[in-house]
Amino acid sequence: MASQLCQVHWTEDVLATLGIHITLKFIDEALNCYWELSAKGLTDHVKAYVPFDKDAPGWTQGALVGFFGKYSGTKDIHFAPANAKIGKTGWFALACLNFLLQGKHDIDVFLFKARKVIEAVILALNYGAATKIKHIVVLTRGKSIDDMPADYIEQVLAACSLIVTNDMVAMESHSIDALALYYSRHGMKLTIHGREHGINNYTEILADAVLMEKLKTWGTCQLFTCGPRQH
Repeated sequence: MASQLCQVHWTEDVLATLGIHITLKFIDEALNCYWELSAKGLTDHVKAYVPFDKDAPGWTQGALVGFFGKYSGTKDIHFAPANAKIGKTGWFALACLNFLLQGKHDIDVFLFKARKVIEAVILALNYGAATKIKHIVVLTRGKSIDDMPADYIEQVLAACSLIVTNDMVAMESHSIDALALYYSRHGMKLTIHGREHGINNYTEILADAVLMEKLKTWGTCQLFTCGPRQH
């Protein structure tokens, strides 16, 4: 099941075929167990971790199931349940490193982020890609992710770079990162105009065999992560 969840985003109907039902009880349990902050008024944006198999001491393989209004999605992740930030943020950094820099070794990693996010990313990379990494350099920042310069995003778009997102629907519905905000502030939609500019969800890239082969020769990548505002 974990390999299936890693490949695609799901509708609730398809989730149900795998025994994952987004019911009011499921949401209530998720809020009570993992997302107490979200329970305070943010009932349209709920997530829960669904464990499958233990694959290392203290670590669990499973899926992060999100409920965004009428939309549901899942992501295959590996993290210690005691440290949910790895599951919410670090898993995506690890997933992107593994397919954007597949076959690469002695990788130099530069992290430019807030302290808690950096911690989550380092722990996830150490768990899943330690043998590939040569150095990690960290620069903390005080600005929020909403303040990422728009001109930098325009520069990346103009270069026709490959831009990979976690979940465009979730990002757009809450404008929770710089890329979604850039499009909304210009009267555009990330899910429509972003796709026209070549932006894709990482699950779509995983399913593109030609692009995955091409990525083996790429040298550098930059990853923007996003998460709930309370973090």
